[in-house]
Amino acid sequence: MTSSFNSTSLSDASQFYSSLIQQCIKKKSLTDANLIHNHILKSGFFYLNIGNKLTDAYLKCGGIVDARKLFDELPNRFIVSWNSMISYYISVKRSKEAIFLYTRMVLEGVLPDEFTFSSVFKAFSELSLVHQGRQAHGVSVVLGLEVSNAFVGSALVDMYAKFGKMKDARLVADRVRDKDVVLFTALIVGYNQHGDGGEALDVFGNMIKQGIKANEYTFASILITCGNLEDLGVGKLVHGLVIKSGFGSAVASQTSLLTMYARCGLIIDSLNVFSNILHPNQSKILLCVCVSLKVEAVNQVSLSICKGSYL
Repeated sequence: MTSSFNSTSLSDASQFYSSLIQQCIKKKSLTDANLIHNHILKSGFFYLNIGNKLTDAYLKCGGIVDARKLFDELPNRFIVSWNSMISYYISVKRSKEAIFLYTRMVLEGVLPDEFTFSSVFKAFSELSLVHQGRQAHGVSVVLGLEVSNAFVGSALVDMYAKFGKMKDARLVADRVRDKDVVLFTALIVGYNQHGDGGEALDVFGNMIKQGIKANEYTFASILITCGNLEDLGVGKLVHGLVIKSGFGSAVASQTSLLTMYARCGLIIDSLNVFSNILHPNQSKILLCVCVSLKVEAVNQVSLSICKGSYL
């Protein structure tokens, strides 16, 4: 097979190996990835421009050791490969390695993009590295990504919320030009985590006024807010929006609705939500009600589950 490439152009060889790599990724075969890698080395077409693709294949096949070894050997590392490596390390809870690669990337003169920042901000928040997080934030500002990219803005909001710095999170959110539902939801979740339900409701109201449609996770988050505040009036309004938006059967929405009504002391309404859940995990549902600290509701739901009737 190697000899057949003697008169083959680099372009043809690149297409050939790229096709093999795609098949390998579909099969998620680490063995095939190793075979392709060995064949490239033996063929004399050393990496061509497909070393980055092969690195990605190793990652998608679960071969982080092979991926890192190849990545370190590549003469030209594309931004996509840097991002893939950083993202993978974060997904397997190895944030230190992710930050090390990010630092190395910047030192080598490779400019981070929105995908780099969205990943590395998670790493900083996971390790509570506030100073380093702020430095990376500064780089994103210099590159013009903070205000122009909601993807980066959302990641920043999430990072500052996890640092417990909601003023910074709000400042970032306010500066982002083209806000989206992910950005607003991240801010709502942040306020919920720090017990500021009033601000969470304010953010939700601003989102609706700006014509941005809530998704399943936005509704779940704001229903948690209503439950924490025991604000039944707003909770019922949000319930109406959930139904109108087509998220009435979404698991996250249903669980949050059940908890919200239980926290507000409306046992029957809570049970009505429970009865409409197609495949209820009874232990999880009961736990949600227990967390609401409404003893009467807990007893009623427990009794209904035992009887097999929820109304």
